[in-house]
Amino acid sequence: MVRDRHGLSKTLQVVGVRPCPCGSTDHVILELTDGEAKLAGLPPGQPVHVDRSRQPTTGDLVWVELVRHGSTQRIVRRYARDSGWVTLSAPGGGSAAVMRRQAELLVLGVVGDAASCAPAPPGG
Repeated sequence: MVRDRHGLSKTLQVVGVRPCPCGSTDHVILELTDGEAKLAGLPPGQPVHVDRSRQPTTGDLVWVELVRHGSTQRIVRRYARDSGWVTLSAPGGGSAAVMRRQAELLVLGVVGDAASCAPAPPGG
């Protein structure tokens, strides 16, 4: 993984986003790079389920969009909120935590268990 002088990756963090098989527009399947999956504490190469309708609580793994060093990034990190501040930490280690005011980031969804999203019934 190539990094610049600020320690930021010059490669993509997210490989792709596709609709969830359950058919809900609030759910997506996210495919992360191996490096981003490792930082998020997830197994590499395994797609993750994201519920875009859930509001995160402290301890949740979230997919967020934020501006860091002049560029927009979408990353998966552990979420913690306290007194209007959000801390995004990398449970897999190897990356400093990011702190932002709650209004300075956009939570795109909460990473969850794909088993909780049942496929749509046939013909309906």
